Amino acid sequence: MDDIRVEKARARYEALLAEKNVNESFHAIERLTILFSNAKRAFAAIQQASYLFQRMSAYVSRMFGGSKKKKRDARDEDHVTY
Repeated sequence: MDDIRVEKARARYEALLAEKNVNESFHAIERLTILFSNAKRAFAAIQQASYLFQRMSAYVSRMFGGSKKKKRDARDEDHVTY
């Protein structure tokens, strides 16, 4: 009778250990998923900021840069002889 009680207690203990290991595995997977999700969000935020910076830079360049006309170099002029 005592052997049955000991085996029953051992079985419960092993079941609790297995359940604990499964829970730890699920938590590890959850943490890994959260890590990848946060990395993905950070990358998307960096891409968005880069795109916004490029657009603002192009806008400021158009506003203040204007179209610069090239000055003609005296050496490039055609020499006409009569």
